[in-house]
Amino acid sequence: MGTSRVIGIILFFGGVALIVAGIYATRSLGDSVRTFLGMGLAKETLWFFIGGAAAVFASLFLLMSGRN
Repeated sequence: MGTSRVIGIILFFGGVALIVAGIYATRSLGDSVRTFLGMGLAKETLWFFIGGAAAVFASLFLLMSGRN
């Protein structure tokens, strides 16, 4: 198993973990109040989603480019 494939797998699971953490962060009391008042999500919550999505896309790129 190549190095890029191992890094891709680690990035994939790390990205999924960040997305799950973002989902749980949206269920917090602070985010619920902000959403109810029409202020949107907190910046920290958005960074969980952005970072998770970027990690998943990067991992898919690494996993797909590593194939022969």
